[in-house]
Amino acid sequence: MNQSEVQKISFKMISHAGTAYSLFFKAIETARTHDYEKAKKLLQEGEDSLTGAHQAQTDLLIKEARGESMDCSVIMIHAQDHLMNAILLKGLAKEFIMLYEKNGG
Repeated sequence: MNQSEVQKISFKMISHAGTAYSLFFKAIETARTHDYEKAKKLLQEGEDSLTGAHQAQTDLLIKEARGESMDCSVIMIHAQDHLMNAILLKGLAKEFIMLYEKNGG
């Protein structure tokens, strides 16, 4: 796999994970205003975007497992960082929404 292909997949991961992160953060902000239905909708939209990031990551993993060599670039590391942050925020967003809903009325 050439560097251009790795970068293309990495940028796809960054885009999807960044969108997911933004939606998860917006879900927390929305729950704080007691609009739990909208917060949960934003959470679902974020999960949908996160699926796109996971699929891009899976594409890389499959190619490497099949023996295709690839260089690990800073862009790929950056993409992994975005994905992991989005995954972390997803868990926190779920927890915040539940807490706001439980304590906020």
